[in-house]
Amino acid sequence: MIRRYLYFLYAMSKLRLMGYALHQSSTYHYISLKFANYLKRSEEKASKY
Repeated sequence: MIRRYLYFLYAMSKLRLMGYALHQSSTYHYISLKFANYLKRSEEKASKY
């Protein structure tokens, strides 16, 4: 019984870690997209002048 409970805790921590990693990567993806858009806009501004 205790072993099953420990295994459950272990599985939950694994899932939480996976969710955290997914969240981190999606945040990184969002930031890199924002940065790419910013670079594109600054290049357009520079080409105007």
